[in-house]
Amino acid sequence: MKRLTSLLICILIVLTGAALSSAAYNAVSGKISYSFTKQNPGYAEGTITLSAPAGTYWLYWADDTKALDGYYSLAKLTLSSQGAKTHKMYERSAIPADAKKLIAIQSSSEPASKRVTDACAVYNIPDSKKLGHNSSDRKYRFASYSDVHIDGVKLTYKYDEIHLRKAFDTAAARDTDFIVMSGDYVNNNIDYSGISTKEWKTYQRILAESDYCNPVYEAIGNHELWQDPVSGTKDFIKGTGLDGSKSTAPNAYFEKTLGGDHFIFMALETSFYPDRTEEFSNAQLSWLEDLLKKYSGDGKNIYIIEHSLFYKYGAGDRMTGGEPYYDIPLKDDQQSTRKLKALLEKYKDVIFMSGHTHIAFAEQYNFSDNNGGSAQMIHNSSIGGVRHITGGELDRDYKEDDAEGYIVDVFDDAIIFNGANLYYNKYDPNCCYIVNPSASFFEKPSEPDSSVQPTTNSEATDTIPETETSSETVTESATESTETHTESQTETQTESASAAEPKLLGDVNRDTIISVKDATMVQKHSAKIITLNEEEKLLADVNLDGSVNVKDATMIQKLVAKLIKSFDEENNRLKTGADIRTEVKSNLDKYYRYSSYDCYQALKKAYKSNAETAALTTLNADLLAVVDPSNVDFTGKWTVYFENTNNWSKVYVYNWGRNGAGKPVEWPGEKLTSIGKNKYGKSLYKYTVPDTKYNWVLFSNGSDSEKTADIQLDDNNMAYYISGTSVPYDVMSYVFKDSYIVSQ
Repeated sequence: MKRLTSLLICILIVLTGAALSSAAYNAVSGKISYSFTKQNPGYAEGTITLSAPAGTYWLYWADDTKALDGYYSLAKLTLSSQGAKTHKMYERSAIPADAKKLIAIQSSSEPASKRVTDACAVYNIPDSKKLGHNSSDRKYRFASYSDVHIDGVKLTYKYDEIHLRKAFDTAAARDTDFIVMSGDYVNNNIDYSGISTKEWKTYQRILAESDYCNPVYEAIGNHELWQDPVSGTKDFIKGTGLDGSKSTAPNAYFEKTLGGDHFIFMALETSFYPDRTEEFSNAQLSWLEDLLKKYSGDGKNIYIIEHSLFYKYGAGDRMTGGEPYYDIPLKDDQQSTRKLKALLEKYKDVIFMSGHTHIAFAEQYNFSDNNGGSAQMIHNSSIGGVRHITGGELDRDYKEDDAEGYIVDVFDDAIIFNGANLYYNKYDPNCCYIVNPSASFFEKPSEPDSSVQPTTNSEATDTIPETETSSETVTESATESTETHTESQTETQTESASAAEPKLLGDVNRDTIISVKDATMVQKHSAKIITLNEEEKLLADVNLDGSVNVKDATMIQKLVAKLIKSFDEENNRLKTGADIRTEVKSNLDKYYRYSSYDCYQALKKAYKSNAETAALTTLNADLLAVVDPSNVDFTGKWTVYFENTNNWSKVYVYNWGRNGAGKPVEWPGEKLTSIGKNKYGKSLYKYTVPDTKYNWVLFSNGSDSEKTADIQLDDNNMAYYISGTSVPYDVMSYVFKDSYIVSQ
């Protein structure tokens, strides 16, 4: 009996203590009031007031039980005595889809527990103000990013690669259906000729290695055009694949139907400086106007993705209280800018998305419809480097954990642009904006005049320069052989005739019959007696392994001899699930420069999701169909060079590969012998990497006290030199030429 009494007393003490603890935590009582500026459902703009005793309080959006996952707090409010503090919610800020309450929790530091029962004040959102949806009710979700700035020489954007990886990680974790991007993927520094190629490869490699497996669509920015607009546009079209085909559009502007809605990607065309030149040709503006006439009022959302913002017009920078912070926007000095603005003022059912300034979301220059006078305009921050405003100036001191972009949820009656810190994959509830869908306007404008009228008077000429890329395709192989062979001429019909016939796998000579002649052509190609053209190679690759050789000739012979019923059946027999997965993995690694193509992303998604062999085989063939040999990395042995700028008495190279690839020689690696000196009197050294799996090097004097940072190799014939002042030394690189050796 005594034991039972003691046990009951212990239980009572524990329960009493827990109750006292809970009561102490919630002893402070407060009140939240909310004055809304607009009564529209989902609109958060207005003033929140917390009345409470002295203390520090954290405000959160919450459902019925706890603060919403994946969001920062709305505010941290500190009261020095009993009283009230307010928090402003800005224009078009949004109440999240899942929010039912607004709660305040008292804590000196951010609370670990954010349950409604922990709150000292709770505001129940009126039903009329709730968005009326759960986040799972969305039609689709996409990411809107801008200003990646892969910096090949790391002069400005030293966290570029980390930030881009985090951006793709967030897009994958948030289950986005696709990504749209508003320009500046490469930094393309004007002082480093040819750096664009290396930067594009880095962008593509990071996308290929990421867990993000859905499509990416990019609009061109001004940094792509910095060294040269024509070659920069070509690099952009080749690098992004635009709509995912081998021969894409001759221009950098294009449209896509995504999620059932219209996405229009515009292009800067002429210069790095959009404030000084006509960036939009008459052809592009006519194309845009035709699309807006066609789509406006059809009940679907219309998005325009463009890089540059406007001077003192719309979202992106301050319009009053002084000059904008960013100094190279689109200006009305250019007639093409005025014409674009006129279209945005006529077609208000458009959602216009831009980037360019890098200005942080927290500065609140993110939404504007010019007081109802234009399309709704949303401005993006930056992946590569977010700029805050310090002392009235843009602060370019970029931080590793600071990368921003939108995750966008599209509902039938609302679109929510969730401003996110992509490094941490968390939404800032102060920077989430509600946008009216295009369908809500639904009123088709009257047919405009044949020409768009400028918004201001100007003496500017009506002629806008066209880009030189307009008549070119940009994925032609630079190494394609122009030789024609007698065998092909005698056995192949004329091009006009063959174009009319259906293309049959295995019918290499395109005579509509698979015969020994086709096998013979493949054998001669393998023996380098003749050279098949690209179309013939596609028809000859009957085992779909990406190459043409005697294996294909043998399969054709077996089909002719009726030893096999079809190429598909034989391929499925030869390629077990493990075999095709091995081949797909190899192709995803080898052809990473196609990672922005739809077909690459589809294959990567199927591979990561362990899709059936038949699906992998089909998607693998789709990728191989667009691969251009001139756009594939060198696959033999790499040669790298080192310029001994620190005048070490001896130079070693240490070479290794990560993820179990190993190393050819133990530390400190192989001692190098100088191959001569350059015009600056610096000794040059050469090293041949024995296998491309060893794709990391560092140079040293044989000790840890004098060595470079780790260098990831992604190209052949690159020379490296020390640029930093502390160990391990930062390095820069350039393409090496034999002419750089001037003395032995």
